[in-house]
Amino acid sequence: MKTKSCTFKACNRKHYAKGYCRKHYRQRIGESATRWQVIKSDPVLYEHWRELQRKWSRNHKRDHRKHSDKIYFGGNREIAIQRDNEKCVRCGMTREEHLAKWKKDLHVNHKDHTKRNDLDNLETLCLPCHASKSHYSKR
Repeated sequence: MKTKSCTFKACNRKHYAKGYCRKHYRQRIGESATRWQVIKSDPVLYEHWRELQRKWSRNHKRDHRKHSDKIYFGGNREIAIQRDNEKCVRCGMTREEHLAKWKKDLHVNHKDHTKRNDLDNLETLCLPCHASKSHYSKR
């Protein structure tokens, strides 16, 4: 395996981190730290930096509901809610009633608490039913 060398101009020292040898890596880190001190101390530069940060975050927003659905329910959350006719399986509260009362969507619960994301292991519950089920299942 070929060892990497520093990418700084004509330096042929052994690679340390981010493409640089120890000497040039420290110089780069020092430069960026100094640059940050300059930005923080100048209100105009700092505001420009904040605006760039805000613009980046607006353009890179992620739909957290879709993301959490994929992580916690294997993409089956919405399918489970549709399967249960958009109602709580215990008390029958509809999705619209739930949104109007608590300003949150219905919960999807793993029946056996094993995080198995099969549709037969998922059930749709309203907030109070989910809280009471979780409370009593821990006893």
